[in-house]
Amino acid sequence: MRRFLTRLVQKLVKAAQMSFAKGILQQHHIQFLMKINNEAKVRRSTRPVVLGTAVVMGHEELKAARAKRDEQDAAKEAKGKAKRGRKRKNAPEAEDDETELPKPKAKRAKKSKGSKEEAGISEVCEPVSVPVAQMY
Repeated sequence: MRRFLTRLVQKLVKAAQMSFAKGILQQHHIQFLMKINNEAKVRRSTRPVVLGTAVVMGHEELKAARAKRDEQDAAKEAKGKAKRGRKRKNAPEAEDDETELPKPKAKRAKKSKGSKEEAGISEVCEPVSVPVAQMY
């Protein structure tokens, strides 16, 4: 009976050792995956900077390209912030010039019993009636 108990205890000890070893290996693997994931997050969050066309560059060429790019960015910032979006078709060429702005469209005035000149409109268009289908 004693031999049987010692054998059971040895089995239990071996199972516990295997379980602890497996847990440690899994913990190391989790830490490894977390490290890779954190590196990928940094890579995804940083804004890519285009330094030029696809050319194999040495370290010195890379430094020169970065310096050139920084100078261009500084020149753009000194010039002023670039406006985003489409340019307007009727935009004045220079802000200093006194250019005529397009005249606003005339709004329709209510018909009065007086003449068209009194209303201030040179020509009044008659509204077009559109047939409407009635559903009952």
